[in-house]
Order: sequence, then C-alpha cells, then structure tokens
Amino acid sequence: MLRAISILLFITSFSFLPAIAQDTTGIVSGRVTTADGKPLAGASVVVLGTMPLRGAVVRPDGSYLIARVRPGDYEVRVQAVGFKAERKTCVHVSGGAVADVRFSLAYSEVSIDVNIISACRYPYALIRSTGTKHIIASFNLDPSELVDVARDR
Repeated sequence: MLRAISILLFITSFSFLPAIAQDTTGIVSGRVTTADGKPLAGASVVVLGTMPLRGAVVRPDGSYLIARVRPGDYEVRVQAVGFKAERKTCVHVSGGAVADVRFSLAYSEVSIDVNIISACRYPYALIRSTGTKHIIASFNLDPSELVDVARDR
C-alpha cells in the first residue's frame, strides 16, 4: 500500500512540470550607439513601470539585456552623460520572448556651474566667484595644479 502511494505521488509530481517550465517573464535587449554609430558603453537603460525597477548598464560592445520583465507594454529610457536622453514608448514584452529595442543617442552639451569659495581666518573676508557654462568633450587635470583646500595653515 505504501509503495502504491509512493508511485502515485511520484507520477503526479510530474504533472506540475509544464506549469513550472513556462516562462512568465520576457527580456528587453538591444543596442545603444552614438549618432555616428559607435557603441555607447556605460549608458543607463531602464524599463519604466516595472516593480522593482528593472535596468542595465550598456556593455562595451553597445549591447544591453534586461531580464525578468513581466509581460505588458512599457516605456524604455536610455541616458548617458554628454548625450541627449531618449525614450521608446509602447514596447511590448511577452512571456518567454525578447523585445529588441535599439537607440541612437545624439551628442549634447555638458553644463557645469562652478562655485569657488575661499575663506581666511578673518571674519567677513570671503571671496566668491562663479564659473560659466562650457561645452567640453574631455579634459585632463594636471596634479600639480590641484590645491589642497582642506589643509590647516
């Protein structure tokens, strides 16, 4: 009798496998490039409306993959420093399928406001100057030009 129950339990346990094997989530993947077609590594891609929020960082070859996205229609956003953010709406994700979403980002200005505040031991002696906005592609800092503002004189 115990053997018959064991066999029955063993056989019925396999009836649940099709339900477990069905993939109820999908994948959002694609490629992010610059306007001139170069891969944009390090960009941030987010599927808006997912809980918890799902996202990925673009790989050096320009590809990204966001797994375990529930079926539905979403908005996908990509952004990177120095580039205009872009969104794609009505991205349909199906269970067990891959939604291919590709982006090409245009270059953008980088604005930096600089406030330099210098103080000395005397009260009311405060020098304040502000910087202006500049368009920069890249820059290098020379370590000999850096000043230690935290040192005690």
